[in-house]
Amino acid sequence: MAKIVDLFSKLKKLEKVEIQRRDNFPSDEVVKSLLNNNPNLHHLDITSSKLSILSTYRDIDLLSSSSLILIADKCPQLTHIGIGNLRSFTDTSITKLVTKCPKLRHANFEGTDFSNSALAMMSRNCTDLEYLNIVGCELVTEEALERFAHPATAANLKELFISKCYYSSQLPNRLKQNLPHTKAVIDDYEDIIL
Repeated sequence: MAKIVDLFSKLKKLEKVEIQRRDNFPSDEVVKSLLNNNPNLHHLDITSSKLSILSTYRDIDLLSSSSLILIADKCPQLTHIGIGNLRSFTDTSITKLVTKCPKLRHANFEGTDFSNSALAMMSRNCTDLEYLNIVGCELVTEEALERFAHPATAANLKELFISKCYYSSQLPNRLKQNLPHTKAVIDDYEDIIL
Protein backbone atom coordinates (compact mmCIF):
# COMPACT_ATOMS: atom_id res chain seq x y z
CA MET A 1 0.00 0.00 0.00
CA ALA A 2 2.87 2.39 0.83
CA LYS A 3 4.30 1.99 -2.68
CA ILE A 4 1.01 2.98 -4.27
CA VAL A 5 0.67 5.99 -1.94
CA ASP A 6 4.19 7.00 -2.99
CA LEU A 7 3.39 6.45 -6.67
CA PHE A 8 0.31 8.70 -6.51
CA SER A 9 2.36 11.37 -4.73
CA LYS A 10 4.71 11.46 -7.76
CA LEU A 11 2.05 11.37 -10.48
CA LYS A 12 0.65 14.89 -10.60
CA LYS A 13 -1.29 15.11 -13.88
CA LEU A 14 -3.71 12.21 -13.70
CA GLU A 15 -7.18 12.94 -15.05
CA LYS A 16 -8.62 9.43 -15.40
CA VAL A 17 -8.03 6.69 -12.83
CA GLU A 18 -9.60 3.26 -12.60
CA ILE A 19 -8.52 1.07 -9.72
CA GLN A 20 -9.56 -2.53 -9.54
CA ARG A 21 -10.78 -3.10 -6.00
CA ARG A 22 -9.12 -6.10 -4.35
CA ASP A 23 -9.48 -7.03 -0.71
CA ASN A 24 -8.47 -3.87 1.19
CA PHE A 25 -7.00 -2.01 -1.79
CA PRO A 26 -7.34 0.90 -2.34
CA SER A 27 -7.31 2.22 1.18
CA ASP A 28 -8.27 5.67 2.42
CA GLU A 29 -4.56 6.50 2.41
CA VAL A 30 -4.23 5.62 -1.30
CA VAL A 31 -7.28 7.71 -2.23
CA LYS A 32 -5.98 10.65 -0.18
CA SER A 33 -2.61 10.54 -1.96
CA LEU A 34 -4.29 10.33 -5.35
CA LEU A 35 -6.61 13.28 -4.69
CA ASN A 36 -4.09 15.54 -2.96
CA ASN A 37 -1.69 15.26 -5.89
CA ASN A 38 -4.01 15.24 -8.89
CA PRO A 39 -6.26 18.32 -8.92
CA ASN A 40 -7.40 17.70 -12.52
CA LEU A 41 -8.92 14.30 -11.82
CA HIS A 42 -12.30 14.06 -13.53
CA HIS A 43 -12.78 10.28 -13.92
CA LEU A 44 -12.52 7.93 -10.95
CA ASP A 45 -13.73 4.36 -10.91
CA ILE A 46 -13.12 2.07 -7.93
CA THR A 47 -16.13 -0.16 -8.54
CA SER A 48 -15.80 -3.57 -6.94
CA SER A 49 -17.06 -6.80 -8.40
CA LYS A 50 -19.79 -8.55 -6.40
CA LEU A 51 -17.47 -11.52 -5.85
CA SER A 52 -14.76 -9.43 -4.23
CA ILE A 53 -17.27 -8.02 -1.71
CA LEU A 54 -17.04 -11.18 0.37
CA SER A 55 -13.29 -10.82 0.91
CA THR A 56 -13.59 -7.05 1.41
CA TYR A 57 -15.85 -7.47 4.43
CA ARG A 58 -13.29 -9.73 6.06
CA ASP A 59 -10.57 -7.10 5.89
CA ILE A 60 -10.01 -4.51 8.57
CA ASP A 61 -8.82 -1.67 6.36
CA LEU A 62 -12.03 -0.74 4.52
CA LEU A 63 -12.32 2.22 2.25
CA SER A 64 -14.44 4.58 4.34
CA SER A 65 -16.88 7.42 3.78
CA SER A 66 -14.09 9.88 4.54
CA SER A 67 -12.59 8.96 1.15
CA LEU A 68 -15.86 9.73 -0.62
CA ILE A 69 -16.15 13.05 1.21
CA LEU A 70 -12.57 13.85 0.19
CA ILE A 71 -13.44 13.02 -3.43
CA ALA A 72 -16.41 15.41 -3.17
CA ASP A 73 -14.25 18.18 -1.69
CA LYS A 74 -11.26 17.78 -4.00
CA CYS A 75 -12.93 16.92 -7.32
CA PRO A 76 -15.70 19.39 -8.17
CA GLN A 77 -14.90 18.81 -11.87
CA LEU A 78 -15.66 15.08 -11.60
CA THR A 79 -17.61 13.80 -14.62
CA HIS A 80 -17.34 10.04 -13.96
CA ILE A 81 -17.65 8.24 -10.63
CA GLY A 82 -17.78 4.51 -10.10
CA ILE A 83 -18.20 3.21 -6.56
CA GLY A 84 -20.36 0.21 -7.33
CA ASN A 85 -20.68 -2.51 -4.67
CA LEU A 86 -18.78 -0.50 -2.05
CA ARG A 87 -21.14 -0.67 0.91
CA SER A 88 -18.78 1.13 3.27
CA PHE A 89 -19.93 4.51 1.90
CA THR A 90 -22.87 6.06 3.75
CA ASP A 91 -25.91 7.72 2.24
CA THR A 92 -24.66 11.03 3.68
CA SER A 93 -21.28 10.78 1.95
CA ILE A 94 -22.90 9.75 -1.37
CA THR A 95 -25.32 12.70 -1.16
CA LYS A 96 -22.38 15.04 -0.43
CA LEU A 97 -20.62 13.73 -3.53
CA VAL A 98 -23.55 14.45 -5.85
CA THR A 99 -24.00 17.85 -4.18
CA LYS A 100 -20.40 18.94 -4.74
CA CYS A 101 -19.90 17.36 -8.18
CA PRO A 102 -22.49 18.98 -10.46
CA LYS A 103 -20.67 17.99 -13.67
CA LEU A 104 -21.29 14.26 -13.24
CA ARG A 105 -22.23 12.57 -16.50
CA HIS A 106 -21.62 8.94 -15.54
CA ALA A 107 -22.42 7.56 -12.07
CA ASN A 108 -22.29 3.94 -10.93
CA PHE A 109 -23.74 3.52 -7.44
CA GLU A 110 -24.75 -0.13 -7.87
CA GLY A 111 -25.14 -2.00 -4.59
CA THR A 112 -24.48 1.03 -2.36
CA ASP A 113 -26.51 3.04 0.16
CA PHE A 114 -27.52 5.49 -2.58
CA SER A 115 -30.90 6.82 -1.45
CA ASN A 116 -33.87 9.02 -2.26
CA SER A 117 -32.03 12.10 -0.97
CA ALA A 118 -29.02 11.46 -3.23
CA LEU A 119 -31.35 10.88 -6.20
CA ALA A 120 -33.24 14.13 -5.50
CA MET A 121 -29.94 16.01 -5.26
CA MET A 122 -28.78 14.52 -8.57
CA SER A 123 -32.03 15.65 -10.17
CA ARG A 124 -31.42 19.24 -9.07
CA ASN A 125 -27.66 19.39 -9.32
CA CYS A 126 -26.38 17.01 -12.03
CA THR A 127 -28.29 18.13 -15.11
CA ASP A 128 -25.69 16.71 -17.55
CA LEU A 129 -26.11 13.17 -16.21
CA GLU A 130 -26.16 10.62 -19.04
CA TYR A 131 -25.63 7.29 -17.24
CA LEU A 132 -26.92 6.20 -13.83
CA ASN A 133 -26.61 2.71 -12.32
CA ILE A 134 -28.58 2.23 -9.11
CA VAL A 135 -29.07 -1.54 -9.36
CA GLY A 136 -29.33 -2.98 -5.86
CA CYS A 137 -29.88 0.41 -4.21
CA GLU A 138 -32.77 -0.58 -1.98
CA LEU A 139 -32.98 2.88 -0.37
CA VAL A 140 -34.43 4.34 -3.60
CA THR A 141 -38.22 4.13 -3.66
CA GLU A 142 -40.36 3.84 -6.77
CA GLU A 143 -41.91 7.24 -6.04
CA ALA A 144 -38.50 8.93 -5.84
CA LEU A 145 -37.43 7.26 -9.07
CA GLU A 146 -40.54 8.50 -10.85
CA ARG A 147 -39.91 12.06 -9.58
CA PHE A 148 -36.34 11.79 -10.87
CA ALA A 149 -37.48 10.52 -14.30
CA HIS A 150 -38.92 13.86 -15.34
CA PRO A 151 -38.18 15.23 -18.84
CA ALA A 152 -37.18 18.64 -17.46
CA THR A 153 -34.58 17.33 -15.01
CA ALA A 154 -33.34 14.15 -16.72
CA ALA A 155 -33.30 15.39 -20.30
CA ASN A 156 -29.73 14.21 -20.94
CA LEU A 157 -30.12 10.77 -19.35
CA LYS A 158 -29.34 8.06 -21.91
CA GLU A 159 -29.07 4.95 -19.69
CA LEU A 160 -30.70 4.10 -16.37
CA PHE A 161 -30.00 0.79 -14.63
CA ILE A 162 -32.38 -0.28 -11.84
CA SER A 163 -33.35 -3.48 -10.01
CA LYS A 164 -36.42 -5.45 -10.95
CA CYS A 165 -37.05 -6.74 -7.44
CA TYR A 166 -37.59 -3.32 -5.81
CA TYR A 167 -40.22 -1.89 -8.14
CA SER A 168 -43.62 -2.71 -9.63
CA SER A 169 -43.92 -4.26 -13.07
CA GLN A 170 -45.52 -1.03 -14.38
CA LEU A 171 -42.50 1.16 -13.60
CA PRO A 172 -40.54 0.43 -16.81
CA ASN A 173 -43.49 1.55 -18.94
CA ARG A 174 -43.90 4.76 -16.93
CA LEU A 175 -40.17 5.47 -17.19
CA LYS A 176 -40.25 4.91 -20.95
CA GLN A 177 -43.23 7.22 -21.23
CA ASN A 178 -41.55 10.00 -19.23
CA LEU A 179 -38.09 9.54 -20.77
CA PRO A 180 -38.58 8.09 -24.27
CA HIS A 181 -34.91 8.64 -25.24
CA THR A 182 -33.55 6.84 -22.18
CA LYS A 183 -32.64 3.17 -22.23
CA ALA A 184 -33.95 1.71 -18.95
CA VAL A 185 -32.23 -1.55 -18.04
CA ILE A 186 -34.06 -3.63 -15.46
CA ASP A 187 -31.65 -5.99 -13.69
CA ASP A 188 -32.52 -9.13 -11.71
CA TYR A 189 -30.19 -8.04 -8.92
CA GLU A 190 -29.33 -10.66 -6.34
CA ASP A 191 -27.88 -9.27 -3.15
CA ILE A 192 -25.03 -11.23 -1.60
CA ILE A 193 -25.94 -12.41 1.88
CA LEU A 194 -22.99 -12.31 4.25
